[in-house]
Amino acid sequence: MATQQPIKPIGCVAFFIMGFLILGIIKCASCGSDKATDTQTTPTYDPPSNSMAYIQSMDFVKQYLKSPSTADFDKFQADPSVTTPITNEYVVSYHFDAENSFGAKIRSTYTCSLKFLAGDPADINNWELERLIIDGQEIKK
Repeated sequence: MATQQPIKPIGCVAFFIMGFLILGIIKCASCGSDKATDTQTTPTYDPPSNSMAYIQSMDFVKQYLKSPSTADFDKFQADPSVTTPITNEYVVSYHFDAENSFGAKIRSTYTCSLKFLAGDPADINNWELERLIIDGQEIKK
């Protein structure tokens, strides 16, 4: 039967030191990956297109019409005027045809100032109507 050799204290100390070094390296590597993950999960600002601002302006205008279902924004005849945003704010100027309270279809012009807040630009809840002027009359300020 073979005799067991006693474990030398220096071997145990070296084993524990190696273990702590390995744990330290793993901990440092995971700390660096947390920072990389944080920057990856933080959304980057990507301003909505002018077309999306135009689409949202139509929805805001319809909210103030007597017959919103009759509104025709004539998308293919001319291009709406949309300012390029500086601080998520857009100004859209255009025209539409809609029935008035007498049922006659009339052409109106509008200027809509709207601000993109955050999130999905296709969701109107992510926009704020700041000002709306229809036919020279201020509807919302």
